Amino acid sequence: MIEAAFQKKIIISSNCSSGPKEFIKNERAGFLFNSNDTKSLHNAILKFKKSSKNILQKKINCAKYKSLIYKTEHHSELVSKYLIA
Repeated sequence: MIEAAFQKKIIISSNCSSGPKEFIKNERAGFLFNSNDTKSLHNAILKFKKSSKNILQKKINCAKYKSLIYKTEHHSELVSKYLIA
């Protein structure tokens, strides 16, 4: 998801327990569907297809911004581990 956001791709993700809900943030940065639910996936894809270019661009921009924050925080954590060790 982080890589897709960084590459400015639309994200359609299952709402699994590993964090997509927090990253996508009320569908501001992509589309969510319920895990193991094909109807929910179908509805997410329909939402994507019906979205205007403006809405999709806003989702892409939000996701890209969040990916940069994640990458910065992640790299800071890694550097901190080496500095403390």
